Amino acid sequence: MSLQALAPYCGKGRNDVDKAVERALDFLSAEQVKGGYFLFGNGFSCETCAQVIMALASLGIDPEKDERFMKAGKSPEDALLTFRNDDGGFGTGFENDGSLMKSEIETSRQAGCALLALRKLRETGDGKLFDL
Repeated sequence: MSLQALAPYCGKGRNDVDKAVERALDFLSAEQVKGGYFLFGNGFSCETCAQVIMALASLGIDPEKDERFMKAGKSPEDALLTFRNDDGGFGTGFENDGSLMKSEIETSRQAGCALLALRKLRETGDGKLFDL
């Protein structure tokens, strides 16, 4: 979320912002694991993938075109889509038996926002979802 807030200030002569964003991107890339996932607690979460996707898109970064965010051939978008249930909604994570948690409204909302940000980025070159 912080990266989304900083995105409008990147490349605008704010060296401190540019450096902070690069450090954050390096951190996210280092934290990403095989399959495109990001650890959250003892597992993976849909919301974490969604927030990373929205941050990247707001910075004009398509995770499927940036090597830093491809792990074992999978991107954060690939990971996000593994949380999609048959009802079209998204579950927060996986149960202990490996099955997907049931769809939740807020989780589905965040996943939808992430997918919309990617669509905007790919269609218009501007992935900022929140442009206040």
